[in-house]
Amino acid sequence: MAAKEDRLASIKLTKVDDLFSTEESRNDSQREKVMDIPLAEISEFPGHPFKRLFKKPTFF
Repeated sequence: MAAKEDRLASIKLTKVDDLFSTEESRNDSQREKVMDIPLAEISEFPGHPFKRLFKKPTFF
Protein backbone atom coordinates (compact mmCIF):
# COMPACT_ATOMS: atom_id res chain seq x y z
CA MET A 1 0.00 0.00 0.00
CA ALA A 2 2.86 2.39 0.80
CA ALA A 3 4.44 1.81 -2.63
CA LYS A 4 1.23 2.87 -4.36
CA GLU A 5 1.08 6.08 -2.30
CA ASP A 6 4.73 6.83 -3.11
CA ARG A 7 4.04 6.44 -6.83
CA LEU A 8 1.00 8.72 -6.63
CA ALA A 9 2.99 11.34 -4.72
CA SER A 10 5.75 11.28 -7.34
CA ILE A 11 3.39 12.18 -10.20
CA LYS A 12 3.65 15.88 -11.07
CA LEU A 13 0.83 17.51 -13.02
CA THR A 14 1.13 20.69 -15.06
CA LYS A 15 -0.98 23.60 -13.86
CA VAL A 16 -3.97 24.51 -16.05
CA ASP A 17 -2.65 28.08 -16.50
CA ASP A 18 0.59 26.68 -17.94
CA LEU A 19 -1.30 24.42 -20.34
CA PHE A 20 -3.43 27.22 -21.79
CA SER A 21 -0.97 30.12 -21.84
CA THR A 22 0.93 31.38 -24.85
CA GLU A 23 4.69 31.59 -25.09
CA GLU A 24 4.38 35.38 -25.22
CA SER A 25 2.46 35.50 -21.92
CA ARG A 26 4.99 33.14 -20.29
CA ASN A 27 7.87 35.34 -21.46
CA ASP A 28 6.06 38.48 -20.32
CA SER A 29 5.62 37.10 -16.81
CA GLN A 30 9.41 36.69 -16.56
CA ARG A 31 10.22 40.30 -17.55
CA GLU A 32 10.87 43.15 -15.14
CA LYS A 33 8.04 45.65 -14.90
CA VAL A 34 7.65 49.27 -13.84
CA MET A 35 5.04 49.75 -11.13
CA ASP A 36 3.35 52.89 -9.82
CA ILE A 37 3.19 52.75 -6.02
CA PRO A 38 1.90 55.29 -3.50
CA LEU A 39 4.54 57.48 -1.85
CA ALA A 40 3.33 56.31 1.55
CA GLU A 41 4.70 52.83 0.75
CA ILE A 42 8.24 54.14 0.19
CA SER A 43 10.46 53.98 3.24
CA GLU A 44 13.99 55.21 3.87
CA PHE A 45 16.89 52.80 4.09
CA PRO A 46 20.57 53.43 4.87
CA GLY A 47 22.99 54.06 2.02
CA HIS A 48 20.35 55.03 -0.55
CA PRO A 49 21.71 57.76 -2.88
CA PHE A 50 18.41 59.67 -3.12
CA LYS A 51 17.03 60.85 0.19
CA ARG A 52 13.91 62.70 1.15
CA LEU A 53 14.76 64.89 4.11
CA PHE A 54 12.01 65.67 6.59
CA LYS A 55 13.47 68.91 7.94
CA LYS A 56 11.86 72.25 8.59
CA PRO A 57 13.13 74.95 6.23
CA THR A 58 15.47 77.47 7.81
CA PHE A 59 15.49 81.05 6.70
CA PHE A 60 18.43 83.45 7.23
